[in-house]
Amino acid sequence: MFSLDTKIPKAIDDLSDSMDITMLVTLFETFLQGISTQTQDDVPNEAIDSGITKLMSVWGVLSAKIGDQDKI
Repeated sequence: MFSLDTKIPKAIDDLSDSMDITMLVTLFETFLQGISTQTQDDVPNEAIDSGITKLMSVWGVLSAKIGDQDKI
């Protein structure tokens, strides 16, 4: 089961201290709300899954340590 006490602090630790957390929350929340609309509009699951994969790659880029971003 998802636990805010353990997951959120760990995820935030992945990011630099200068990261705008409010912006990230808005980005992910807006995306998730959009999925609801797309599902109601019969957008194929493959298209939604592709969008999720691309959005999660953003997390990989943002959490990469300086010097490791070329490995992404």
